[in-house]
Amino acid sequence: MNSEEFKKELNKEPCQMTPHERFEQAKMFVKLDNKYQKGQQFIINNQDSVRGRYYCAQGYFLVASAICDYFGLEYYKDQNGKTEYIDHYPIIEKYIETDPKKAVEIWAWVLNEFGSNFDYDFLPYRDSYTSKFFDDKLYSNIVERFHKFGDAFLEEVVNECDNSNKFLSMIVSNGAYNYEIIYVLAPAIHNKKYLLCKAIIDAVVKLDKKDEAKRECIASILKRTSLLLAKYECLDDFYFLINALIPDAINKFNIENEDITAFATERKRKLKAKFDAIEKKKQDEQKRREEAEKELKNKEEIEKYNKKHKRAVIIFFVFILLIYIFGKINSTVMPKALVKSDIVKLFEEYGAESVDISFDLKEDRTYITAEIDKLPKLSESNVYELNLQLCEVCNKRSTGKYEFKFFYAKVKQK
Repeated sequence: MNSEEFKKELNKEPCQMTPHERFEQAKMFVKLDNKYQKGQQFIINNQDSVRGRYYCAQGYFLVASAICDYFGLEYYKDQNGKTEYIDHYPIIEKYIETDPKKAVEIWAWVLNEFGSNFDYDFLPYRDSYTSKFFDDKLYSNIVERFHKFGDAFLEEVVNECDNSNKFLSMIVSNGAYNYEIIYVLAPAIHNKKYLLCKAIIDAVVKLDKKDEAKRECIASILKRTSLLLAKYECLDDFYFLINALIPDAINKFNIENEDITAFATERKRKLKAKFDAIEKKKQDEQKRREEAEKELKNKEEIEKYNKKHKRAVIIFFVFILLIYIFGKINSTVMPKALVKSDIVKLFEEYGAESVDISFDLKEDRTYITAEIDKLPKLSESNVYELNLQLCEVCNKRSTGKYEFKFFYAKVKQK
């Protein structure tokens, strides 16, 4: 292979090659004297790892390509249509809002495959994608934006930290952005993942900082966390922070007690005052509601009483009207019926089985005629007595309008 062919082959765009093609190219050039030999040897020695398959001998990792191939995703293209092969963040950002669990899954995989505990000294260049700068980029692109992300994504980060100590230690290990860890610590407290909360503080302590810097860092994190907890409006969160997490940090790391405790206590006091004001408002509203209901009930009772009273008055007048009508009926119909009943009973005492009574009104007197089938108990000795009884009945039932007089009794058979 002449120098032109070598240069052409060497300058092929690695991001557009498959892992196998990069591997074959590395084998081809590793024995030749070139500035990429270390990188080519790394590709050859690490074909069983994601790092090896997605490393370019020119000095960078194709992280975006690795994500798309592993998760079966479409390659990300920017506004100008340029395909992203290196930076993982645009792909993860796409899922942060729509599928936060997927976003965290991808990020955790990237950190596991390309993250810390890896020696990048072999890399020929130390640009933004290599060595320490590359390692930082895996974390900082996302960690430094924690404050911009929604609760759903941060809660998935909390769950991943709770499930993987390695993931937690990796996202905390970037010292430049460790203050952003409050966006993981606060939801961890709110979701009562108390062991994880202490693990987060412990992870911060393990950072490569001087003791004084660590104490200031932890104190600042606890203060900022107390501010962030206010949005959840849950007093239990502050009870844990003030009574458990802060005392534990004070005992372990010799943090100044008065300042941080007073700061968190003041946040708690303000939150409690807010709750008390809300509760008082609720009680006042409840009291007003009860008074309104009572007033309405009294009004309904008054209306009910008035309706009942009105109904009683109506019933009374109806009753009076009925009595009047009944009196009218009684003054006309009833006297005839009563006298008829008395005469029938009287004849029945003398053995009558069938008695027909008729009335004949002449002027102001009503004459009564009786037709009887037979009177077996009537004799000459008691005829006079029967006449007297008939007169008594007529006199008894006579009124101002009706004067009854027994006129005639016809007996069909003695």
